[in-house]
Parts: sequence; C-alpha cells; structure tokens
Amino acid sequence: MRRSLRLAGPLAVALAAAAPARAQVFSNLSPIPVSDPTPVGAADPYPSTITVSGMTGTITDVDVSVLGWRHTFPDDVDIMIVGPTGAATLLVSDVGGGTDITSANLLLDDEAGSTIPDGGPVVSGVFRPSNVDTSSDGFLPPAPAPPASVSLTNFDGTNPNGTWSLYVIDDTGSGPDVGWLAGGFQLFITTTTTGSTQFSSPTLVRIHDRWGFGNPNPSTITVSGAQNTIVSVAVVLRGVTHPNPDDLEFLLVGPTGAAFSFASDAGGINPITNVTFTLDDDAPIALPDSAALVNNTSYRPTNYVAADTFRTPGLPPYPEAAPAGAFTFATQFTGTNPNGTWSLYVSDDQNNNPGSITGGWSLDFVLTPVELMEFRVE
Repeated sequence: MRRSLRLAGPLAVALAAAAPARAQVFSNLSPIPVSDPTPVGAADPYPSTITVSGMTGTITDVDVSVLGWRHTFPDDVDIMIVGPTGAATLLVSDVGGGTDITSANLLLDDEAGSTIPDGGPVVSGVFRPSNVDTSSDGFLPPAPAPPASVSLTNFDGTNPNGTWSLYVIDDTGSGPDVGWLAGGFQLFITTTTTGSTQFSSPTLVRIHDRWGFGNPNPSTITVSGAQNTIVSVAVVLRGVTHPNPDDLEFLLVGPTGAAFSFASDAGGINPITNVTFTLDDDAPIALPDSAALVNNTSYRPTNYVAADTFRTPGLPPYPEAAPAGAFTFATQFTGTNPNGTWSLYVSDDQNNNPGSITGGWSLDFVLTPVELMEFRVE
C-alpha cells in the first residue's frame, strides 16, 4: 500500500517550536533504508551525514529530528548521532516494542517531557533520548562504541562545524523486519554566540504625544540576500524611554504585507529609561500589564487592549497578540520570504508623555528552507 505524508519545511515548522528558538537548522533529507540480515543490519548509507559550517562559538544545545521512521519491529532499531569532534549520543535504542511504525517524525530533545515507551507504540512527537537495553547495542565500524550517557549534553562545549554522522542499525536478525527513515534527519544547533540572523536599524525613533506616532513613521529595515524562509522572528527594541509605557502600541508589518500588533498597553505607569527588551514567541513570560519592564529581558508578544490605532494605509483592527487576540509572530510570518522592507509603527494613545526608542530596533530571524516534501511508504 502507498501512503503519503506531506510536511512543510521537512518538519521545520512543526517541530522548530519545540527546538530552541535560536537554533540553526541543518538537514539531510535523503531516505535511510534499514535492512535485517543476521546478526546486525546496518542502514544504507551508514552513516548518513550532515556537514555543518559557518557557525561560531561552542555548542550550548543540540536537538535531532528523525523523519518518516517506518519499521516492522522498532525494538530492534538503534540510532546514534556522532559529532565532528567524536562526541556521541545514543538517541534511540530498544524502544517501541513490536508494534509496526507506519511513519513517525521524532524530535529528540533533552528537555522533552517523556521518553518513547519501551513497549510502544512509536508516534510522532518530542521525546528525550533513551536506551532500554544496553546489552544489545552493537554498532558496526566505523561507528564508535555507544557512550554511557544518552544525553545530548555530550555535545555541549564542542565545535559544531564539521561532519555529523547518524548511524542506524537493526540489532536483531531474527526476522524479516525492515524499515527506513523516509525523510532523513535534521540537526537543531545553538551555540554560545549566535543562532539567529539579525538585521538592525540604529536610527532613533521619536514617539510623539497624544495619538502621536513614531518619527520616522514607520521606521524600516530592509532585508536582502536571505536565501531561506522564516521559521521564527523576534523583535528587539533598543533603549526605550517613556514616562508611561502603558500608552504605547507597536505594530510590525513584513514585506509580504503580513502585520502583527505585538505589544500594547503593557508596563503600567512605571517610567522606563533606556530599557532594551525583546519580543519573542518562545520567551518564558508575557509582557507585564502593570509591572515595570525590565532591561535585557525577553517577553512573549502581549496586547492588553484591542483595536489600537496606527497611521498606516490600512485600517484597524490588525492581528493582535494575546490576550486581545490569538496571533503570534509565527502565525503571521512563518513560511514567508524575509527579503524586502519591514516596517515598525509606534503609537502613543495618551497626553503629555512623549518618548523615544534611542537605539533603534532589530529583527532576529531563524531561517530554514521550507519546501513541500512527500514521504512515501510502500
């Protein structure tokens, strides 16, 4: 029987939210068949590889996705990832029991809430690496011996650049059990220096009073030369000064016309001076309603009052962040082309409280190719 599973961005959009927001994504989407000879069946290719280049700093986090896993007896399958320095982690070993996997997409992440069940079934999701039976882990050369730890922290502090190798074996040749990783695998790597692509406008933005607007209005950033599409975007506002930040509303409009009212009526009446903060879908906390904004802090987009007014060619209401709306940077911009002019509109809706964004603003992108792919399982 032929079955198809269509995914956008080879799982990048579906699983990138679970991976670190600033991770860089590297992919090898070629299928990896797994055979079942006696006593051990190695995948073909063995290993499957990804070459990472151009990253700076040392690794602070690695997650690995395996795509389109199908197997008639998953308990036989062992999967190990080996980095360019020789550090290694056994991602999956002797899990899932004897229940057939028809097509599962997994993200292996140390911070996941659970491991794959020993007895199965194996379903798509985010799981911690796990090894149920250490006695049967016998990878063939050129694979190294499996490490004692199944934690992806084995890669922390190492250089990410070079060849990463995924070794897949069937460690029991007792039956006609075969399978494959139909969509290959991906790496999500974060380092000490950067994981994102940043574009900035250092231009001062003055904020006029009482239904006043930013000057310039809008302040713009032109993105060019980006070859990929957006997985995530965050906005950094640098050096915001205002006696009553609760008066302020912020709107981002992308080059495709997608718009998002990402911050409004937050921070209460607590004056701020030269405060830099980031708006990011993956931040741990929302913008405060009445508490003071804290310098060098990341907040989730938050809009406390609906139907903000901006001096733009279109008419409100604009798509708004919670609790006024249900939109995010991801709903508005994920999967779009970042190249072109991005516009930041600022509004002050009360009297006697002018301010400024002294250091301008920045866009932080995580970019990855987003293409239509098809997994076919015979």
